[in-house]
Amino acid sequence: MNRGNTLIIWIVAALLVYNIFINNKIKTDIRGYKDKITNIQNKIDSVSIVNKQLDFKISELHTQLDVIDVDILSVESNLAKIQREARKKDKVASNFTANELQEFFIERYKSKVTKEELEKQININKSITYKVEYGNTLYSIAKNNSTSVAQIKKLNNIKGNAIFKGQVLILATK
Repeated sequence: MNRGNTLIIWIVAALLVYNIFINNKIKTDIRGYKDKITNIQNKIDSVSIVNKQLDFKISELHTQLDVIDVDILSVESNLAKIQREARKKDKVASNFTANELQEFFIERYKSKVTKEELEKQININKSITYKVEYGNTLYSIAKNNSTSVAQIKKLNNIKGNAIFKGQVLILATK
């Protein structure tokens, strides 16, 4: 063989070996990519499962919220009914005289209730009250409610000027 043919054979052989290495590298790269794709698919599947679980839990919460909404509506309805009945009873109770209330309490509780106690309670129920807040004074309460310190003291049997937070004061009777 001549030198030219030998050179061509060596070049062809080198190209063949180069081609084999390139093909093997491509196969190796393809296997690596396939593994990466499989891992990504597994992660997607895991996320999909978690997403379905979250959707189920959200659906359960919506169901529970619907039940709570129904309960709230029921409570609001019952509260409105109780308020209506209380207003009716208040109107009825305010129509009784002290003697009629005294007879009612004696009959109901089998104990003697004095006329003075009943009248005091009736006056309290028919009075305008104020709940003392931090920083209030008798003067500031009187000024803000168009009354006098003397009137507040008289209605509440207050001797000095001391009042305390949370105390309910009678400001005036209706």
